[in-house]
Amino acid sequence: MCSDEFFFLSSVDGTNPNNSANHQFCGDLISWNFQKTGVLKCTNIKHQRKTDGKSLEKYKIKDELEYMIDILEFEPKTNTWKPYLTDDLQIEYTMLNPAYRLQLKHLANNKPTYYVTFKVRILIQA
Repeated sequence: MCSDEFFFLSSVDGTNPNNSANHQFCGDLISWNFQKTGVLKCTNIKHQRKTDGKSLEKYKIKDELEYMIDILEFEPKTNTWKPYLTDDLQIEYTMLNPAYRLQLKHLANNKPTYYVTFKVRILIQA
């Protein structure tokens, strides 16, 4: 897939491999594999009851929970961590059946914090 032969197959003019989709894909794949791009770090993970702010090992049915997490992305050019910004981030929790998948919301612009609040419908352990 990353050989010269395949670089030329999908190039725009048939001669310059830098114009090919395969060249771009292989470059992205190698950068990701060697952790030069797409490296995420999760920090500051919090879960607590919304009513009293207590973080417990076990929550009860009908407890309203708040879950927060900071997600950072590594910037290799500056060797720093910057906020990972997206509008498509989900959390899933499962206890037997059913499983719940919830959309995380961004707390504030240019901040790494995402959150969701939900009501427990089955017994879960954090």
